[in-house]
Amino acid sequence: MEITYNDDMWRNILIFILLAGCNVSSKQAMTGPAGRNAYNVLIQETNNEQMLLNLVRLRYGDFPFFLDVANVTSQFTESVRAQALFPIPGFSTSNPATLGGEVGWQNIPTIQYAPLEGAEFIRHLMKPIDLLHIQQLIFSGWDIDRVFRMTIQNIDELSNARNGPFADMPPKYRRFARLCELLKYFQDIDELTLGVETGNGKKGQTDALTGQTLEISVPLNNPNTEEIIYLLPHGKKNKGRYRIRLNIAINQLNEIGILPRSILTMMYYLAFGIEVPKEQMDKGWVSITYRLDGKPFDWQEVLQGLMKVKVSKTKPKDYFVKVFYKGFWFYIDLGDIKSKRSFVLLLQLYNLQSIDAKTNAPLLTIPLG
Repeated sequence: MEITYNDDMWRNILIFILLAGCNVSSKQAMTGPAGRNAYNVLIQETNNEQMLLNLVRLRYGDFPFFLDVANVTSQFTESVRAQALFPIPGFSTSNPATLGGEVGWQNIPTIQYAPLEGAEFIRHLMKPIDLLHIQQLIFSGWDIDRVFRMTIQNIDELSNARNGPFADMPPKYRRFARLCELLKYFQDIDELTLGVETGNGKKGQTDALTGQTLEISVPLNNPNTEEIIYLLPHGKKNKGRYRIRLNIAINQLNEIGILPRSILTMMYYLAFGIEVPKEQMDKGWVSITYRLDGKPFDWQEVLQGLMKVKVSKTKPKDYFVKVFYKGFWFYIDLGDIKSKRSFVLLLQLYNLQSIDAKTNAPLLTIPLG
């Protein structure tokens, strides 16, 4: 039996083959260049850049602004079209059968941004860090000296570089820094205990933070404990340990007070670790802290091992995060592990204190194509 194929039958057969083999697979949609991981990486990168940008803004005396990604949707579409393009061998030369095809797919993402602003968000930035958050960070493995240096403003009379938008005088910080070194030593040898007690606020107080107490204890049979007793003499000796109770309150009646920083205060503090081009400093674009002898104070004395943001006229190559601002590139070097850790810790604290972007109106919907 002889089967005769006409032009329409041949076209239908090849179109079927084309459709069967060229659909956009779910794997391509999820893991391709516009898939889930691509959005994951880009959103993380832009979150990092936004935080660094706001630190740089604060260094220049500008106010920070946050824009959260509230929602991301992506629509995948495909199109298949057949048309005459090339002759198929075996057909008559007077009426050759020709066939061609075109297959394409398109990804159309839509991103919703939520500007974080207004009185509620400002209160969020200015609210002191919850002591429970500080405890959770330390329990999760963060080193106590990094956490305390970033999140605590004062313990008793030990000041941790009290600062704000402008610091005209060199800060006091050495005794607080030494206390953090000692606590880190006891953490490393697994002899540090730490806990938070809540619900001790006075009657009529509505702020939950005023009722929190942070308790730290270290063993008495260690020479480094004597130095902690010297720095914080109002603790108590009990059952072979030296116990320090830190209340969120003013130091009264031999009670040791503790003052946590807010996210905004923490950002002001870390912003002093940003290098500024000399020509911009000479123009007075940023505030400069001077010593009593009139020489500029180097804030790396305070922030050493905590935060250092470099500046470059050209785009850096090896960077952890970078941002362009006022004609220069500001970046954390990829090999600066200590600054990277502090930056990640700042992001974690910001997320712990943040409010849901969905409660902030309006939403800015940006279709991308």
